[in-house]
Amino acid sequence: MEKPQSLTGAINELVKKHPENNETMEKLFKTLVENFEISRSEQLEIIEKLHTEMDMGLAGETSSLKMIPSFVEPPKGYEVGKYLVLDLGGTNFRVIAVDLEKNGNITEPQIENNTINKEILAGTKDELFDYISDVLANFITKNNLDNSGEQMLGFTFSFPIEQTSLTSGKLISWTKGFSISGVVGEDVVELLNESMRKKGIKNIKIVSLVNDTVGTLAHGRYKDEDCDTGVILGTGTNAAYIEDISKIKTYNALHGSIGGKMIINMEWGNFNKLPRTNYDEQLDATTENQGWHIMEKMVSAKYIAELTKIIVRDFVSKNVFSANMNGWDKIQSFSAQDMSEIICDNSSELELVEEKMRKFEVTNTSLNDRLLLKSICKSVFDRSARIAATLIAGVILKMDPELNRPHTVAIDGSLYEKATGYKESLADNIYRLLGKKEDQVKLILSKDGSGIGAAV
Repeated sequence: MEKPQSLTGAINELVKKHPENNETMEKLFKTLVENFEISRSEQLEIIEKLHTEMDMGLAGETSSLKMIPSFVEPPKGYEVGKYLVLDLGGTNFRVIAVDLEKNGNITEPQIENNTINKEILAGTKDELFDYISDVLANFITKNNLDNSGEQMLGFTFSFPIEQTSLTSGKLISWTKGFSISGVVGEDVVELLNESMRKKGIKNIKIVSLVNDTVGTLAHGRYKDEDCDTGVILGTGTNAAYIEDISKIKTYNALHGSIGGKMIINMEWGNFNKLPRTNYDEQLDATTENQGWHIMEKMVSAKYIAELTKIIVRDFVSKNVFSANMNGWDKIQSFSAQDMSEIICDNSSELELVEEKMRKFEVTNTSLNDRLLLKSICKSVFDRSARIAATLIAGVILKMDPELNRPHTVAIDGSLYEKATGYKESLADNIYRLLGKKEDQVKLILSKDGSGIGAAV
């Protein structure tokens, strides 16, 4: 695999190609490298802090990682049956019908995507769960499932919950821009059951409540017995891994010490032992959950595009860009995918970047403007992949410090799947950290894993 170019290499290449811009580019180089490069020694220090936070979370001590027991044992690959799944992971809400056929085989699932509107995102619990029930009822009718007898349903709920059993859990806090009233502190399974009763949906039995990351891991494990880590890299980010139950002190205190293994939902988006820049602090100050989910704001697709906008705005205000970039502030819908497309433009005049900026109604940009924009996008993009890679490597090393056995990491999410170059940058950073034993780790795309895993 060809290794992605580092930020240092990318800017050096731009300087060589365009010597007329040397002074400006070298200034930018210094600023971006100082702010966004993470050295190997810093990565190792982050891993050490990650392990400490993991241990504290498992012990029920104060930690930025909740380390929530999922009550889900690692799948063995011979689970069978037909299931419905509700997957609430963000503004995209899915209903899935899936048939598990044993030995890791899954029939092509029926998937219906729905978008939750802004009114519901800021509405009440009744509005949310009644909407979910209505969509479910329509799906059952549309797919002729009305006469199928009792339907087993898995509920993927991708927000922090205090789980007390496989089928019950109270919402700890909303994330991802949700601010629906009346749900925090409530059992989300009971709220869904109550809504389904109200809507006359009688043949549904909720058999599991899982986080999307737990579902991704379960889906990966169903297909690959070496899969012991699940990661979401999309609008938000999170991870789950397989832990010895004997080490989960929060679980043992309530249920007694027993053997076996369980999937742990880390809620790693809140990990706060990372080097932050002034730009990160500016972004944090604009969010509803200021001071929380620090790692997510440095890594996830939802935030890295916003972070890029803040950096560019700062450079515009300092007259590093030409006056033609003053229209940058008017851009509303800049995304992580836009960033990856800008980074991948290797034309001599960065014509694709110019075209994209015209679509954003930022016209007559100079080549220097486009060079600077590409470098800023790459710095934020690469740091996201480097942080995610550091934490993935850290989780694997927590389970197996000497890397004595193979590990498969199941990853789902738009950033990993669709953002050009992200997957390669993530893999390269993980393998560089693990050194000679890099072959012990395999990354796989667990597409739709967050939903299908709830059935597993």
